[in-house]
Amino acid sequence: RLARTILGPEKPLARIEVSCYGKLEPYAKWLALSFLNGLWSDIDRSSDFNTVIADLEHRGVSFKLREADSSKKYENSMTVDLATDGESVSLRGTVGEGVKMVSRIDEFNHLYWTPTRNAVFFEYDDRPGVIGAIGDALHRADINIEDMRNPHNPATGHSMAMLSTNQPVPPEL
Repeated sequence: RLARTILGPEKPLARIEVSCYGKLEPYAKWLALSFLNGLWSDIDRSSDFNTVIADLEHRGVSFKLREADSSKKYENSMTVDLATDGESVSLRGTVGEGVKMVSRIDEFNHLYWTPTRNAVFFEYDDRPGVIGAIGDALHRADINIEDMRNPHNPATGHSMAMLSTNQPVPPEL
């Protein structure tokens, strides 16, 4: 759902790719069905995998269950790539200490962010003052930041602010 939200829930999907690593690899088809059920509630996780994939193709969505690349050494994680005709998002999730975490979004690795009901993301060209401005805007709206990740990619000059908040952030904010 997070990958779908980042990409844009109203945009029609064209392609889905899934990889499962570590101890999850033998359960890749079952996990893929669970993932697809998160995108479309009418997909039954108890259905035959090939029937579900045929249904996706009927919807105009290509699906690929990629073979895990063990050289990457991702332990017990799942990577999902979603694409429309013009945009894409790649997200990796894992479980650590019994907690579900997002470990990568696109170019930003090692996030280890725990998804929460109330969250807001900003991707921006890195420059001084952005985090302060975000914090100030939330403060003026009486919204508290409960957790924050702020990864930076020096190669691209991009940063991301991932904030968990104590209440929903209104779209207009």
